[in-house]
Amino acid sequence: MSHHGLNRLQSVVAVQWMESVARTRNIDIEHRFNGQERKIGSFYVDGFCEATDQMLLSWMS
Repeated sequence: MSHHGLNRLQSVVAVQWMESVARTRNIDIEHRFNGQERKIGSFYVDGFCEATDQMLLSWMS
């Protein structure tokens, strides 16, 4: 698998994890695949929950 293919797979798995967390906690999580990627300082975070003011970082990033 190419480096690009592996990055895409990791992104998909990370989003699946964040969607699972969102359902379990009944919260909305902003992430790159729902058009709401959040930049904090000079870094993009994997996910961000506005209601709890928490950022989520997947272990695959």
